[in-house]
Amino acid sequence: MIKRTTQINTYAYLFESAKLALDKVEGDDPFHNNNYKHLIVYYTFQALTVEAFINHVGLETFDWWEESEKGMSIKAKMRILLHNYNIKYDSSIEPFQTINDLIRFRNQIVHGKTQIIKQELNDNKPSDRKEKLSDWGKFISKKNPLKTYKCVEDFANMLWVFMKKSKQFPYPFGLVSSSEEW
Repeated sequence: MIKRTTQINTYAYLFESAKLALDKVEGDDPFHNNNYKHLIVYYTFQALTVEAFINHVGLETFDWWEESEKGMSIKAKMRILLHNYNIKYDSSIEPFQTINDLIRFRNQIVHGKTQIIKQELNDNKPSDRKEKLSDWGKFISKKNPLKTYKCVEDFANMLWVFMKKSKQFPYPFGLVSSSEEW
């Protein structure tokens, strides 16, 4: 009889999905063609990557994580892990600044509410669109997706190294890992 154990690395699937959405963005203008929609998907999946990776590290670190994490905010879970690994948290520096922005964006998307924005415009030029954006839309129009990509990598790498797993970024280890016993 063969016993097989398979680990599905959800954070890696989410990270790859974010990358696929980013690959669809054309140029630097978030309003060009469907860029805005691709960036919504990109930032949402980057935020979900952060949350899934935090949960992955939590499960690897604490026996109690699976039962207790469901009632905690992402920021609370992140702070527990950072404290456990003696990583100084400063929300004014990277990667924490961007991670916090992503968490705020994620919450706005997941708990989406209709916003009514009232303005008086002389005409409806494309350049006026930025002023008509929701809170999460403003995030999309001002954030740099490549910088966000690097911050998510840096954040995950920092936790990975402090877990003493390796000095290599965790995503190249693959989406699925399996082991077999004979």
